Amino acid sequence: GYVAPKGRPLSMDEMRAIYHLSDTPYLQRFILWMVGTVARPAALYELMPAHQIDLEHDLVMLNAPGRAQNKKHRPTVKLPETLKDHIGDGVFLLIKGDKRIQSVKSAWRRVRTATGLGLDVTPYSIRHTMARHLRAKGVPAWEVSAQLGHKSREYSVTEIYAPFDPAYLATSAAEIDKY
Repeated sequence: GYVAPKGRPLSMDEMRAIYHLSDTPYLQRFILWMVGTVARPAALYELMPAHQIDLEHDLVMLNAPGRAQNKKHRPTVKLPETLKDHIGDGVFLLIKGDKRIQSVKSAWRRVRTATGLGLDVTPYSIRHTMARHLRAKGVPAWEVSAQLGHKSREYSVTEIYAPFDPAYLATSAAEIDKY
């Protein structure tokens, strides 16, 4: 049956407020990367740029090498131009000092309070906002689905090599950069 999404979609003004009222650089980076990859939060907490970002092909492999895929598929997505200045130089994407950030819950609660938004606004709200935005901008449904990691359990040879096609998720990445 139908499962309601975690977190309601946000307006552009709400997204701006959340970003600009964030009180930590790691939360701002988290927000940028949620917008830019449309990833699930857990994928960003575990993202290791040196191993998962391919600057030669502009790809982000949201599933870490050696990690088995599960039903919450972590796709390989295009690296939007906008994110190239927000990779950082730590072992993990999200760090505070030299410590890995394993959750943005506390920082998220603070920014949600600062913006006056309700409990229905969660980090997943960004994912749902971007999925709706991409569809509203005419990005084909299959491309939005690929960006979100929604796929069948089968993994064909075509899908393995698709990220190396220059057109792979190009429409999605272009709309993300405009956003």
